[in-house]
This record gives sequence, structure tokens and C-alpha cells, in this order.
Amino acid sequence: MDVAWIILDALSFEATPFADGGPETMPELAALADEHGVVFTEAYAPGTSSPSSHASMFTGELPSRTGMHEAAPYFDSDLPTIGEELSRTHRSLLVSYNPFIFNGLERGFDRTDDLRGSQYMVFDDATDPRKFLVANRDTPVPKRYLRFLSEGGKPLRSFVNGVSFKLWDRRAEGGRPEKIAAESARHQYATKMNREIESFLAESDEDAFLVANYMDIHPPLGASDEALERFAPGKSREELPVGQRSPEIIDRIEAGDESVAEDMEQLYHAAIWDTDRKVGPLVRELVEDGAHVVVTADHGSRFTGHSSLDDRRIHVPLLVFAPDEEPRTVDHSVNIRSMAATTLAQVAPDRDTFDGDNLLDVTEDQVSITEFVHDSSPTGNSVSAFGDFETVQYDLAAIKGDTRVDWIDGGFRDLGDSQTERELADIVERLQEEGLESSARSPVEYDQDTQERLEDLGYL
Repeated sequence: MDVAWIILDALSFEATPFADGGPETMPELAALADEHGVVFTEAYAPGTSSPSSHASMFTGELPSRTGMHEAAPYFDSDLPTIGEELSRTHRSLLVSYNPFIFNGLERGFDRTDDLRGSQYMVFDDATDPRKFLVANRDTPVPKRYLRFLSEGGKPLRSFVNGVSFKLWDRRAEGGRPEKIAAESARHQYATKMNREIESFLAESDEDAFLVANYMDIHPPLGASDEALERFAPGKSREELPVGQRSPEIIDRIEAGDESVAEDMEQLYHAAIWDTDRKVGPLVRELVEDGAHVVVTADHGSRFTGHSSLDDRRIHVPLLVFAPDEEPRTVDHSVNIRSMAATTLAQVAPDRDTFDGDNLLDVTEDQVSITEFVHDSSPTGNSVSAFGDFETVQYDLAAIKGDTRVDWIDGGFRDLGDSQTERELADIVERLQEEGLESSARSPVEYDQDTQERLEDLGYL
């Protein structure tokens, strides 16, 4: 059986039609879910951003146990991962623009593609055209070309790298949404990713496992004219915060810009609708071919000034399409770190590698833990992309049904005395006593291209 994890980065549950009164942003996936899907309305992310949530989903463990979280975004644990486990029986592919996924979580996959890495480099010992362009933006064009050919001391090889880069970048452009300036859609590669997935599946009849983390809904955002007409009627593209990063939007909101929050929300909904039109047909094809498919998000939107543990950030959509499962809605609280256990229960029920619930068997509220392990110094960003922190703060939220308990900055927030609150408080206190599995390590190092991507996505 083929298996697919479709992770729509930064998609909040409230921004989907699966929420009560939610916007009609996902007609393709909503229609498919009505026919074949198990829809979870109370699913929560295990972490608040990409590093923690992905590490937890891939291992079935809490971020505090994986060692990969917002304070140390690198995975070097000996915990087994879903990539390693399913690669025993499946051909496997991991594809995304998200740099954090390739900080150790790619382990075990047969093929990986980080989309904006240096795949274009034919000769590693010659000049890298992307890095050269970044360093020589202000150089006059004729002089720039001469410098490019001579800088690395291998002009012919540098020339070949340059041609390869041009061809590669042109192919990347083909995956971007139509009628959007390239500058405003730097990581919107849904079409390109779909093609790569379809090509991978067509290579062999062997069972396949793929993880595709789409960044099209993660700011900076772009959207098609049709989507903007639908979700931002009467507003021109120039009036909307197209291409602006989350920190820029938050700064504008905190400075008193009363319109930018609404404008960004409309743009966000438009981007979701565009993504649904591209991803929905691929998911339908997978489901109708008998694959086990999970559609979810690693966290919700992060372009407001709300707390990282705010419901908007940690309450995510979750759709599970499994052969022989009747379509239904599950209103019980769950956590998506159980994805690994659920997947294995479908394709290899004799193996119990991962902790967690089989989500398809849930009949009552489960305890959901979301952890926010971060640098407590005021960096201006919730993720210490390089891991160069001095002090670590371990916050978390425990949720069961309608009851929630928060531990923030060393203590409980508004803790009541109901039986469920005391149950959750006991779990929180035990986790705090156990502490973190790993301590601060040496700062993570990235190449220039990855640093540019981190800056583009608002993490630097």
C-alpha cells in the first residue's frame, strides 16, 4: 500500500471549511473528505513551529524527547523515524522547501529534494551562481559576468554551472502559481512538487512512501488573481501585503496598522484556496488508487502577534484517508504526533515502533501535549534557527476535550480545580520534572542558500 503524508505548512484549522463557520478555502479537499475522509476537528500540533512538530511527527515522541525544537532545530537522536521504518518496505521520497526538515529528519529516505538547494551545481569546485549573484547584486551586468567566470579560477566549469542554474531556475518558475510575480512566490512550488511526486510514483509498481511539506501557505504569500477576486474583493494586488514576511506583518500590526491584519487574512485565505486547487486533485488520485493518505499541518499561521501556544498556532486540520474506512467526523481531542503510529498500524500492524494512538480507533478525548521549547532571551523570533541560545524556556499546553492547562514561564496559568484540570496538571508537572532529553549543543551551521531561505521565511 502506498502511503502519503501531505503537510500543508502554516495552515490553521480555523482557516479551513472543516471548522464551524470556517471559510470555503478548500473545496477540493472538503469534497474528497465527504466521500472518503476521516475528519478530525480537534487535532493539535505537538510543537509550535516546523522543527518541533516535524521531529515529533516523524518519531511519535514529544519535542522534548526528540531533542529537536525551537531552541535547537537539529535532529541527531537515535530514535527511529518514520522514514527509516517505512524505507524497510517502501520506496521513499521527502520533498519540501523547508530547511528544517533537512536538519537530520531526512535520515532513512531513499530520495530527498529540498527544492532550492544546489542541485544545479554541475561542478562543485567552480563558482556557485546563486551565491555569486547574492554577493554581487550591485555590480554592473557586464562586469558581473566577467567576474563570475574568473572568480573561481575555472571559467569553463563556472560557465556550465551558470547555464545549469538558469535552466534549473526556469524549471522552478514553472511550478509557481500563474500570474504572480516571482518575488512574491519564492517558495510556492505546489505544481512542481506534484510533478515530482507523480514521477516518483510512476517509476515503479513497488509500494511508495512520500512526505511532501508544501510551503505555499507559509508567508511571504502570493495568490492568483482569481483567488484574490474571491477572498479580497475590491482590493488591488498592490494594496495587499503580497510578498511580506511574518515579522514584517507583526511589526505593522504592533505599530497600529489597523488594516494589515484583515488584508493579510484575506491574502492567506486566497493562498489556501490556490493550494487546495493544486494539491486536492493529487490527493484524490492517491486516495482513489488505494493509498493511505494523511493531510495536516505542522502548525498554524504565524503572522499575528499572538502567543506561540495560541489556539490559532497549534489547532491544525487533520484528514485521514484510509482504505476501507468510512467517511466520518471525529470531534475528540487528538495530537498529530500519533501519525507515525497510525500509519504503521495501517501498513504494518505487526510492528509497534512508535508511541501514540491509532487515530482511526479513537472514540474519546485523548490528552494532547504541545510543547514550546525556546530561547528565553528576547530574540524577536520564536525559533533560534542556529541553536545559538543561552537559556532555554520549556512551556507547554495540555488539552483534553474542552479543558486546557498551560505552563508558561515556570508556572501554571489560570489553573482551576476540576478533575480534568488536575489530571492534566499532573501530566504537565511530570514532564517538567523529567525535563528535556538533550541540552544546548553547538550552533547549527547552514550554507548561504539555506540562510537566505530562513530569512525569506521569516526565521532570521
